[in-house]
Amino acid sequence: MNTPNNTPNNTPNNTPNNTPDNTGENTMKVTVDFDSCASTGACMQVCPEVFEVRNDGYLYILQENPGPELAAKVNEAADMCPTAAITVE
Repeated sequence: MNTPNNTPNNTPNNTPNNTPDNTGENTMKVTVDFDSCASTGACMQVCPEVFEVRNDGYLYILQENPGPELAAKVNEAADMCPTAAITVE
């Protein structure tokens, strides 16, 4: 399991970019199955605006609700995940 004990979802609680877009609707939601995640960093290479593997070896989601300008990169990152741990809704 690749989830540190002190961060249950590996998502920062005070991330300023976890906000709805101008229409009041979230454009997409990114989730990671941290039990499946191998923290290879493939997603981070494709979309560093949303994914980050830190020095502790764990993956963090920087933006749970990225804007439409990142849709292609987020979907590519999800497609490249070797364990299919990333879900985009």
